[in-house]
Amino acid sequence: MKTSLMRLTGVLAALALAGQTSCVSDQDGHLVVQQMQPLDNDCVPSTSEETALTAGTIDLAVGRAYTLFPRVQNNIQDVTEVQNFAVEDGRINTKDITIKRARLQFTTSDEISAEIPDRDVRLSGRVPTQGSAVLPLEVLNPTDLKALRDADQFLVIGSEGVRPARASIDLTVNVQFFGETSDGNEIESNAFDFSLRVCNGCLISFPFDCTSPAEIEAAQDASLFCPAFPGQDRAFTCAECNAFAVDPIAQQLCTQAR
Repeated sequence: MKTSLMRLTGVLAALALAGQTSCVSDQDGHLVVQQMQPLDNDCVPSTSEETALTAGTIDLAVGRAYTLFPRVQNNIQDVTEVQNFAVEDGRINTKDITIKRARLQFTTSDEISAEIPDRDVRLSGRVPTQGSAVLPLEVLNPTDLKALRDADQFLVIGSEGVRPARASIDLTVNVQFFGETSDGNEIESNAFDFSLRVCNGCLISFPFDCTSPAEIEAAQDASLFCPAFPGQDRAFTCAECNAFAVDPIAQQLCTQAR
């Protein structure tokens, strides 16, 4: 009897240890990347669940980086509510999730000489129990965009020197989050695929000849251009292109192609 009791105690201890170090998989649906949020008219991420960004574009002429705003949902139930505990019971909610990192993986079917490495990005965000949060995530950084800008597909080198090629490629960015619940259990989200077009000059509009100060001012007043996120998803005028071009080579795109 004593031996059986010792074995049972050992099994219970092992189960307790396993519970402390368990990892909840994405198949459990406890941490879910629901959608990507677009920027609103004030150039901040929309908080509405009714609007989602289904695909993105970054124009290398002015783009410094590309930032996504994933809406992440915590579906773990609050034990204090499930068990109907009162304050005097001394039980607290332990299922808030702290996001520690995101894993980014890149694929493309287009030919491109630049290499965008898969990587983990450190984060610090909190997703409340049975709630959601929008987490900013820079998926293409300045180094990535410079590598793309210098790729053979985006440059033309000839007798007249170097000029940017009006070209584009399609990337798929796979995003997955990793975090930890308040009681110390590791947790990971589903993997979410996002389509991203990388282009040279595709978002530039030419509503005027870029020489009239009055026309430029009027166009800029009506523009939805976001200086904090230049070249990201929204069209911009040739005047804004001239003001925000990343370098003299890219600035050549600010003139309408003939």
